[in-house]
This record gives sequence, C-alpha cells and structure tokens, in this order.
Amino acid sequence: MRLGSFQLPNDASLSYAEYGTSTGKPVLLLHGLVGSICSEGMEGSLCGLPMRVIALARPGYGDSDYFDMDCVADWGRLLTEFWDHLGLQSFDIVGISAGAPYAYSLAALYPDRIGTVYINSGIPAVCFPNILAQYPAQEAALYHAFRGMSRQEVGQALYDSYLPLFPEAALQGRDFRDSMGGDLRNIGQEAKLQEAPWGFELSEVRCPVVLLHGTADSEVPYGAMVETVKRLPHARIIKLEGEEHASPAITDRLMAELLQSDNV
Repeated sequence: MRLGSFQLPNDASLSYAEYGTSTGKPVLLLHGLVGSICSEGMEGSLCGLPMRVIALARPGYGDSDYFDMDCVADWGRLLTEFWDHLGLQSFDIVGISAGAPYAYSLAALYPDRIGTVYINSGIPAVCFPNILAQYPAQEAALYHAFRGMSRQEVGQALYDSYLPLFPEAALQGRDFRDSMGGDLRNIGQEAKLQEAPWGFELSEVRCPVVLLHGTADSEVPYGAMVETVKRLPHARIIKLEGEEHASPAITDRLMAELLQSDNV
C-alpha cells in the first residue's frame, strides 16, 4: 500500500491509497458511508491483483480535509488536475454503497476517462420521489427530516444509529474511526447530499454500469436500485438472491467481474 495526498483547487487535502500493481489497469475505489482507504483486510485482498487500485477518501474521511458541498458533483469537479497528477488517462470505478453517487458523478463529468462503473450495493437516486418511495416509510421520513438539520446534527443521528450495529472490535477499527472522526459533519453531509439533487443527470452517464445488488439488502431496497437503473442508459444488474448489503458474496462477484473484463 502507498499513501498519498493531493491539494485540491479549494486548498483542501485529498488523501488516497494505492494498492495492487502500479503498471496494471487503473481502478478507482470509492468507499461507503462507513469506510476507509486503509480498511482492515483491504491490503491483503487488493495487493495481489493485476490492477492499480486507487482508493480516495472523501471530504472529512481519514486524512482528507472536510469542506461543505452543495451537491455530489462538487467533489468531482475539483478532481480535474488529480487525474493528471497520477497519470490517469482512463480508468474504471468501483463505488461501494454511499460511494455510488460519486461514481456516477465522475462518469458524467469525465466521460472520456471512464471505462466501466461497478456498483456494489449502491445508494440509489433517492433524490427522485419515486425512488425514495421504494424505501420503508420510516427510512424515507428520515431523509426528509435531514433537510431541516445541520450536517453535524445529521452526522450525530447517524453515529448514534450505527453504534448498536457494530461489535466493539469494529468500533475500534479503521473503517469506523476514519468515518466517524471529527465532528461528524462528513457523514452528515453524505446523507444530506444523497437526498438533494446530485448536480448532474444520470442520463449523462454514458459508459457501461454494472450494478451488483442483493435481494435481501435491508439498507438499500432492491426495488430502489431497479428504479435507478431505468435512468442509466447503459446499465445491467447482477442480481444476487438472498444476499445482504455489500456482503462478501457480492464483493467476490464484483472482483470476478473486474478480473474477467477485457481491460485487465
């Protein structure tokens, strides 16, 4: 693993990690709401791949500086010089859960650089009422409630709700610490921007999109993902019966798809 940082045009620091083979096909990795570019187990699973995997920490995660954004696309617009910094002429993207909107935004903003977008249990386009309607009423109501709350208030609400879901060992792990550090504005912002307009149209994502999703996903309803796909021009679904959110089986299948692609 190789760690690096890059100063964005707004003077914020972007933290990233590189895994795998430096001469391999570049793949950008975007973590979920609870995630880290130094996730436990990630080095062991990625270092042996014949690809150059670059994991990016979004604002407020790990060592990346926090800054407010008005929409998901704001982050992507700041990365224009970053691609040249790493010599990335073309690359694939893997978006995990809450990383999905950012994966779509990069594909829309940089159509000449993106090959294929792979989505693992991705957050759907809940900014559209018909897609948010696929969620249980209580969860949909939370998204609406977040509109009137500050980023820090939303972050605290998410923090309190996630604590009971993790065993003590996981709470001390890198994923949780890098996600829940600081004053929690980072995760609060993520949730608020999911439900707000994303700053681009999904129809602008012209590259192939492969969505892997479990039918038993209790965090992201399968039906919401299906409705999102209708807005993506070149998308296909890999349906995994009985699998939960970002399960090991889904991750393994995604890795197999990456390795079988013509680009590796």
